[in-house]
Amino acid sequence: MLGLALIIMLADFSGFLRPVEQIASTFLNPIENGTHQLGANLSRFTDFWNDNEKLRSENADLRQQLQAALADQGKVAELANRVDQLEKQLEFRANPETKKYTVVNASVTNQDANGIDQAITIDKGTNDGIAKGQPVVNSAGYLVGRVVSVETKKSTVFLISDNNVGVNVYTQRYDADNKRVPIQSVDGTALGQYQLGTKDLIKITLIQPDADIKADDWVFTNGKGGSYPANLLIGRITKVSSQDGQPEKEAVVQPIADLNHLQEVLVITAWGSS
Repeated sequence: MLGLALIIMLADFSGFLRPVEQIASTFLNPIENGTHQLGANLSRFTDFWNDNEKLRSENADLRQQLQAALADQGKVAELANRVDQLEKQLEFRANPETKKYTVVNASVTNQDANGIDQAITIDKGTNDGIAKGQPVVNSAGYLVGRVVSVETKKSTVFLISDNNVGVNVYTQRYDADNKRVPIQSVDGTALGQYQLGTKDLIKITLIQPDADIKADDWVFTNGKGGSYPANLLIGRITKVSSQDGQPEKEAVVQPIADLNHLQEVLVITAWGSS
């Protein structure tokens, strides 16, 4: 072995092995370079993977922060809405016209606004003095419906847009400065239209042809029949037209109360003479 090593060393020193070294270098350099490139690629892939994982982690953290912020925002909005409802109730109770009312606060627990009936369920019943036929207003005092059935701890209210609800009303006109315009008010019955499949929620029908009534007139309860206190605001007239083949006119009424998003209501359990 030692002799073979000496022979190779002498051959290399004399340049005899240089062609062999060149041939070997020609084959081995690409392999060496490829191995180096592979290592570099693996290093870059590892860096990319680590950076990706870091971004995923940061994204997850941001999503959690966003969800927390949205939850807090929802709580703030809910609280602000509750404060607004309470302020409107205080204004309603402070109104000299409504001080003679006895009312019971109630929360809406279910709303069947898109079902067969235009109805809501409230969390007050006979235990709280609620009785069938009592009027229901929203926190601002706008008429929203009437109690139709009562249990001990809950009641069902038909909204004024329901076809089963009719309200005796009168119209009143105001100018741009909110001053009352002296006109001959029009009396009639406002009927819910929901089950009739029209887009109009409430209509006043059988209005005399010569009646002074037009769009933007306001509609209030007139108190006749004793089912509702007088002067509860219902809505505003959006259109007046003649019935087909009939001399009488009809008026479409847009409710002032948002009937689709009721949360708190007041049930009027008693009221003085109008």
